[in-house]
Amino acid sequence: MTAAPPPAPQPGAAVDPPAAVVPLAAAEPGAAVDPHAAVVPVAAAAPLAAVVPPGAVTVRADAPATADLVRAGWTAVASSWAAELRVSAADEAAVVARLERLVARVSPLARIRELTPADADAALALDRATLPDYPGGPATQHDPLTPTTARPAPARRAWGAFARALAPGAAPSLLAMTFTAEPAAARASADPADPADPADPTAVEAVETDFTVVARDWRGRGLGSAVKAASVLALLADGHRRFRTGGATENAASLAASHALGYIVDERWLTLAPPV
Repeated sequence: MTAAPPPAPQPGAAVDPPAAVVPLAAAEPGAAVDPHAAVVPVAAAAPLAAVVPPGAVTVRADAPATADLVRAGWTAVASSWAAELRVSAADEAAVVARLERLVARVSPLARIRELTPADADAALALDRATLPDYPGGPATQHDPLTPTTARPAPARRAWGAFARALAPGAAPSLLAMTFTAEPAAARASADPADPADPADPTAVEAVETDFTVVARDWRGRGLGSAVKAASVLALLADGHRRFRTGGATENAASLAASHALGYIVDERWLTLAPPV
């Protein structure tokens, strides 16, 4: 399961000095960040309300002021990462081949396709069944789907994996799904006939992965990677070049899936609780 980090720390968080908090919206897109930089140890996993006390803030792990907060007694209770896949015209063929392999390897188990509004009930059911399974803190908190948000839309497209083995007359089961958020301006080129990379790739808005989830009994079989790969393939064919994703540090499966697709971690985030 993956969920993108939020755009800013929790409202009203008390931090001294205020400059210690680095809102995600203020982070320079594509900024060079050492993904191997030391991360402050995080408290053992526990329910969100139990590990995130009032006043907690989410900060860039590599921000100089973060170390100052830790020295002042702030404690890391959760950590997360963000990553980017940027596809140039020169490497598009290799990226497509890699993504197609990820989709093809699950074909004996499931059929991957784009979701439609008719799939909203199935998406709601899978979301309800997996709500307790999202790890991490406020930076990766998943908002439950509603009858409205479960319906894919032009700017909120989704892909799913449906079981192939069916009992006679049974409807296909939705085993995995990924939802994306597509900015209106997230295009690599205004001219589809000109696939050349823009002079400033960071000026092109990225398509964000909202979340990716797999049914409990079907995890570990590549379905999460497959639906995510299918989404990138379709969006790439539509002209998108930048893709963003993220997740909780303890969710090793999500991080491995993103690496398999070619995402590169470029941000680390910590949720810090104030001294008691």
